[in-house]
Amino acid sequence: MMMTGLSSCNDFFDGIPGEQYDLETTFTNRQRTEQFLNNVYSYVPDETQERFPTGNRGGIWTGGSLEADITWSWNITNEWTMGQVYASSSWINYWFIEYYKGISKASTFIANVDRCAEASANDRLVWKAQARALRAYFYFLLFRSYGPIVMLGEEAIPLDTPLSDLLKERSTVDECVNWIADEFDAAAADLPVKYDGTNLGRFDQASCKAFKAKLLLYAASPLFNCNSTYAEVRNTDGTQLFPQDASQEQAKWERARDAYAEFFNNYVPNYYSLYTTTNSDGQIDFYQSYRDVTSGTFYSGENTEQIFIRLVDHTTHTYELTPYHNQVDDSALRGGLGFGTTQEMVDLFFTDKGLRIVDDPDYQEYEGVPSEEFYGSDEDYNNPRNPNYTYFLANTDKTLNQWKNREARFYVCVTFNGST
Repeated sequence: MMMTGLSSCNDFFDGIPGEQYDLETTFTNRQRTEQFLNNVYSYVPDETQERFPTGNRGGIWTGGSLEADITWSWNITNEWTMGQVYASSSWINYWFIEYYKGISKASTFIANVDRCAEASANDRLVWKAQARALRAYFYFLLFRSYGPIVMLGEEAIPLDTPLSDLLKERSTVDECVNWIADEFDAAAADLPVKYDGTNLGRFDQASCKAFKAKLLLYAASPLFNCNSTYAEVRNTDGTQLFPQDASQEQAKWERARDAYAEFFNNYVPNYYSLYTTTNSDGQIDFYQSYRDVTSGTFYSGENTEQIFIRLVDHTTHTYELTPYHNQVDDSALRGGLGFGTTQEMVDLFFTDKGLRIVDDPDYQEYEGVPSEEFYGSDEDYNNPRNPNYTYFLANTDKTLNQWKNREARFYVCVTFNGST
């Protein structure tokens, strides 16, 4: 999520018409040095903005997975799901270009920030650590999207570098992972444990460790490790890019486990924990607890689940998730139904017994078009922990029986016919 204080940083270099700053002028001035760092932050994507994938957006990943079906025919995710994407597709290299820009600017900042005598040594140390974390993060996003990538190392590449020197071979998966993980550790050592308030959205120690753990989880998974599909992906010198040594699988899973243990042992529950809210009887209201932390509109010091967040207006995201109400004139309320979930995701939610639907003897499945015995409810169906909140009203022909007796998260995430 984007914090408005940093979201306009793309304008830094164009802020004064006709005036540009060289490195010397920039890094001898405290304000311009901070602005340069904020400009590096401007490349952090808003992961929830996927309607238009370019322009600091999250990407096509939700619509390209089992999680969602994007119903708008013009959305480029349809190219992905229909198998119409090629290396030459106009948008396929967008993130590749943008994140390397962020990497380049981060490296420039790291190399030059100590020129800023107006800032204290501690401020420069922390700023440099933030830039190091940002650079590792951009590499992580590239790795997540494109697999083994070119690792540029510590130095910023000069603008006059010949093209022949830019055509570098990709590093192996293991080389990428080890370098990024080490960078997150190095950045964390010089950062405060957790940012909040006006610094919300900046890299801190905990977010570095969280991303390191996620990186190592990806590296251990079959996405990147011992994946026979990519066994013959090699550099021109024959270097195999995706590891195929099955004897190392256990060690990689253990390394990921240890990274998550480090996060939990150091930051949970003192800094992060599951958020819960209770009803008037003192019971945990699972529906409201989950709704608060996933709605995208709830932030306070009480919400201790959120890691590396920024605050931004998510009206457009609400519009694309809200079902289309044809009889509502107000477009802000009518909704666009651009993003709908899939049946595969719906069927993954548990029943209220904590069972998969295939394991619950009371769950009734139908084939084809459901007949009338699968429809309707003789009474209102309410939140069992808060009877004042109705999941759906009594009706004869609107609500499938399948939508009764499901876990609380189901009623937060899934809108169905007849639901309130």
